[in-house]
Formats: sequence, C-alpha cells, structure tokens
Amino acid sequence: MSRILTIDCGGSKTALTVWQSSCAALPQAVAELTVPTDFADEQGLLPHLRQLCGEQTVAAAVLAVAGPTNSEDGRLRLTNNPCRLDLAGLRQGLPQVERWAVLNDLEAFAHALPAVVASGALEVVNPGAADGPGLAGVCLAAAAGTGLGVAARLPGGQILSTEAGHCSWAPENQAQVEIWRRLREFIARPCYEDLLSGRGLVNILRAVYPASARRMSQPAEVTACALGQQEAAPELAAACRQVFQVFSEAAGAIFSNLALCYLSSGGVYIGGGVLAKIGPLFDKELFRQAFAKACPFQAQLRQLPVYIIRQENTPSLGAACYAESRLLG
Repeated sequence: MSRILTIDCGGSKTALTVWQSSCAALPQAVAELTVPTDFADEQGLLPHLRQLCGEQTVAAAVLAVAGPTNSEDGRLRLTNNPCRLDLAGLRQGLPQVERWAVLNDLEAFAHALPAVVASGALEVVNPGAADGPGLAGVCLAAAAGTGLGVAARLPGGQILSTEAGHCSWAPENQAQVEIWRRLREFIARPCYEDLLSGRGLVNILRAVYPASARRMSQPAEVTACALGQQEAAPELAAACRQVFQVFSEAAGAIFSNLALCYLSSGGVYIGGGVLAKIGPLFDKELFRQAFAKACPFQAQLRQLPVYIIRQENTPSLGAACYAESRLLG
C-alpha cells in the first residue's frame, strides 16, 4: 500500500487529500482538508500540508494548479489568484514525499475521466444523443468555477492542456450582441471565462441589469436571488433569473465551439463548482438548442453526448490516478 498526496490549488479554495493506493483498484481518499487559497506562496500552504500528512511517508505528491505549469523563474502562477508556488520550497518543506509532479488542474480533471465514467457520476444533458466511442474518442473536459478550465483527453489517455477558456467570446444573436456591447463597458475583451465562471454570473447581471452593479457582487447572491432565497426588488429578481438563461445559452454555444475545435467524438464532460451550485437554474433545453447550432456539422453535434460530472473532487481524483499510473505504476 502506498500513500498519495494531491494538492488541488484553485483560485478560491485548495483541496488537500491523502489517498491510499494499491495499484489494483481506484485510489481511496483517507484524509481531506480544504482551505481558502488566501496564502501568498508555498510557505503559507506548508502548515496545512503538515497538518494533513504528519510525519508519515508519502510515495508520491501531485500539485494541480489553476494556471500554466511552465514559467521562466520556476514559480507556479495561478491565473485568477495572486498566489505563487515554488515546487522546490514544497520539496524542502515536506521531505517525507518521495516523488513530486505538477499538473494543470484541468489536466488532472481530464485524468479522472475513466474513474468518473466507471463510477457513473454523470448526468446526461442531451439524452437523445447517440452512444459514441466514449473514452476511445477525443473527450472534451471543462470545469466552470473561479475560472473556466478546458482540456482534451486523446485516445490512449494523453491529455492536452489548453487555455481555451480565454478565447474571445463572440455573440451569436441580437440579444447577445447587446450583452457583449455592455460587457465591453467594463471588460476590454470579453472571453469565454468572463461568462462561464463564478464572476461570469455577476458580469452577466451587470450587462442585463446595469443598476445591479452596486447591489450584488457575489455569484452566490445572484444564485440565491434567482432561486427566490433572497429578498430583492421584482426587477432585480427577474434580472437574476435572466442571468441563468444567458449563461445556459452561452454555455451551449461555447462548448459547441470547443467540441468542434477538438472533434470531440468521445463527448463533452463538464464539471466545476458553478453547475453544482446553480442546480435547477441551468436550462438544459436552452443549452441543447445552442449546442446543436446551425453549421455544416449540426447533425454530428446533435449526436454528441454532453455530460455533467456530479463529483466534487474530480481534479483531486484525477491527480491521484495520475500519481498511481505515472509515478508509482
């Protein structure tokens, strides 16, 4: 039996997990700790890691960061957080760890797909789609949270890390043109992430109802208002409900674009905290209509399965699977 440590360092929170690995079955989580990503560097993270790991030997550790994994000075920079991490400092601070690896968080997310498929933790968005090649085809993996991460899993298990979440967003109908125009008033170049993320909900609200700019600044407030869980003026409540119509339609169009880019015959797998939190506000019918857009490949898009991953620790699980197969296997 070997112990694996995974560090899923996101823009808002960091999930620390110790896994038990036998290399005969999926790794099992034996200890977990989630902390805010409010530390400036690895020195702020190390006390949490020592609390979780103690003095026990760890065969392999995988650090999954929400940002690029290559930099000129060797420090890992998060895209939506000022935190900077030095792997050398982590090695020195946790000498009981025998092997280390670094992944982008969506690389880790995509490495979890076989385990997620095996567990059945998937919700089909478009039930009429045909059964495709599954993991034998190209699979698009995406997570909407503090930001929007995107990766592709190729046949054979190779993971292609991308920064596709930062592609410029182009409106596809007149209503979206107006939203794009209003977004331009406070975002120089609206990108996919500026809509499909936690802050995206706030951005959309500011675009559809500019008077809300000083009233709501947190995605949880927008969600609660739309669900009727927070008292608000009728026009603000209506605007909050509209946010999720815009979000759902934009998600369909954006993931359709990405599926075409990567020829994702194996399906589209969507996770992240945003979909988990908005629940019934996600309009699947609007998503499906926008996903199967009018284009030369419309018939193929209609047959392409889209799944929502209903498993919160997907990046951590993927990092553990990576450690098991690539570092310990």
